Amino acid sequence: MSNWFRIARNTFQESLREPVSVLLLFAVLAVIAIYPACASFVFYEEQKFVTDGTMATIWFGAFLCATVAAGNTVCRELRNGAILLILAKPVGRFTYFAGKLAGVVAGTLFFGIVSCCGALTALAAATDTYLYETPLVLIPLGILVVAALIGAAMNFLRGTSFAEWTNYMTGLLTVGFCLAEMTTTQKLPFDLAEAVKALLALLAAMTVLGTLAGTVAFYFDFVPTLGVMFGVFLTGTLSQFFFVRETGIAALDFLLRIAYAVLPDWQLFWLADAVAMKHDIPWRYVAWAWCDALTAIALVILWGNELFIRREAAAIDRKY
Repeated sequence: MSNWFRIARNTFQESLREPVSVLLLFAVLAVIAIYPACASFVFYEEQKFVTDGTMATIWFGAFLCATVAAGNTVCRELRNGAILLILAKPVGRFTYFAGKLAGVVAGTLFFGIVSCCGALTALAAATDTYLYETPLVLIPLGILVVAALIGAAMNFLRGTSFAEWTNYMTGLLTVGFCLAEMTTTQKLPFDLAEAVKALLALLAAMTVLGTLAGTVAFYFDFVPTLGVMFGVFLTGTLSQFFFVRETGIAALDFLLRIAYAVLPDWQLFWLADAVAMKHDIPWRYVAWAWCDALTAIALVILWGNELFIRREAAAIDRKY
């Protein structure tokens, strides 16, 4: 357990130390922050506009974050042969495999939680079609500047990673500001409980996305991993359009049902419309979404580990 935790922690820290992770987090938070200012002339549908926009931005950013984290922490170790040194120590293959996946998922969830807090702040700022809370737009943008300055100061004074400290400070300040805003505002322009439920369901999908990205990275280099994950991302988003249909051919309908069962259906985790239309989201649905996600994660881990233990470790780095 200690080896698994150390591998997971190191993988998580490595994913945050990559400069691209800071750029990705900053880009997503900046886009989310300016959504309320772009909600003019939407015919009193500013909450729907901001909800759909922020959740779509978070979801696409999570796909990139999971793929980049897997590519930088898994593919690199396989490419440079570090896996041989690690497996030469008393570290089992399942421990190594599960630790890497846990680190990638943790990095993805860190991105997701911080972005979801930014989304709640953006929803609080969208008060009217022609009016928005200017401080709630400017303060999140200012947080990015402050976090970058703190990261630069820590890098200069202590020699620590600029990207890692900037990620930590961005997360701390964004989550803190969101909690302060949600607890001190007397009347929010949206239903906080329903928004939290929708974002929790989206976080469940992110765990599956991170697990898939980490598993695929064990068998492909970074660019092929990006291509495979983009295919899974796009196919899962349009899964119902592609596979939930009747063609009139029994064999083809059977294959379509199998494909729909195997590939993830991301639409099941997408509850933005329910939030925008102010529908009640049962907690039971959120719980089942997480059960579905955890079941998919368990199956992916078992399948990936079974393939991983059958491979020669010395041949992995040669493949790359």
